[in-house]
Amino acid sequence: MIMPEKMPNTRRAIAAAEFARDHEKLHDFRRAAMAAYWQEGKDLEDNAVIAAIAKTVGINPQETVAAMDAERYLSRVDFRRWEAMQAGVTGIPFFIIGSERIAGCHPYEKLVAIAEQNGAVRRDADKAGL
Repeated sequence: MIMPEKMPNTRRAIAAAEFARDHEKLHDFRRAAMAAYWQEGKDLEDNAVIAAIAKTVGINPQETVAAMDAERYLSRVDFRRWEAMQAGVTGIPFFIIGSERIAGCHPYEKLVAIAEQNGAVRRDADKAGL
C-alpha cells in the first residue's frame, strides 16, 4: 500500500464512477481506481489517470473524463453525500448494521458480533463461493 502525500478531492472521480455505473462497470471501475490509488500511488484527480482506468474496464475514456464535470453525475454524487449525512454518516469507513451506526475502522470480529446481534447469520464461506 502506498500512502499518498495528500488526500485527493474524489468528487470528480466518484462522478466518473457514476458514469461507469450507468455502463454496468461500477465494480470494475471502483476496483481499478482503488488499486490505482492505494497500490500504485496514482492521483485520482488527474484526468489521464481516470481515462486509463476507464480504458482498462472497457468504457470510453473521453466520455468518462467528460462525465467528471457533467452536472448529471456531479449532482448524483452530491445527492448521495447528502443522503449519507442524513443517515448520520460521519466518516469513512462507516457501517450501518441494523440500528447500529459504526464509524471508523474496527476489527472484523467486532463487526461480525454487531451484525449477529442485529440478526445476521454467518454463512459458510466455502458454500458461498468465497
